[in-house]
Amino acid sequence: MAHKTYDTFEDVMSLLRFKAAGIEMCIALRNVTKVLPIMELQMIPDAPGYFKGLMNLHGCCIPIIDFAERLGITGKAALYTIETPIILCEVMNRKVGLIVDEISGVTMVNKSKLQLHSEFQEGMHHFLAVVNEGNRPALLVNTESIIKTGFLAENTEFSLDIASLNRYLRK
Repeated sequence: MAHKTYDTFEDVMSLLRFKAAGIEMCIALRNVTKVLPIMELQMIPDAPGYFKGLMNLHGCCIPIIDFAERLGITGKAALYTIETPIILCEVMNRKVGLIVDEISGVTMVNKSKLQLHSEFQEGMHHFLAVVNEGNRPALLVNTESIIKTGFLAENTEFSLDIASLNRYLRK
């Protein structure tokens, strides 16, 4: 089996591949802290439908969202099992858990292989490009935009200050 070679380390991206609502996607591994099975979540009243609750991980509350619902690409209510994965992400010192359908694995991609980058910059801010590995194209998720928008963003109607909530829960 031939091994891939790259020009320099900086040209390579490590990506976690997954499916959400049956769509192949990937996320930069540098933004992923853990992948865990779904666990009990603390619900928050009046939260958006994609916000599934708070997960207590070692004394730290982490907001959990259904990633497909967040993107508006799901038609029916998701059924979660004990095997449903959550991808824990951290960007700009903010943490969020993304509920997805399944984890496909880790892949290394040369940045020069990213496609449709300029098209995604023009309108679809939740994605950066298309990663085309073999016959399996996947959407490259813009993790920063996911964390900066919706209820996780500052100054929104449903703003959730996780640091304050953690201090409150530790009392």
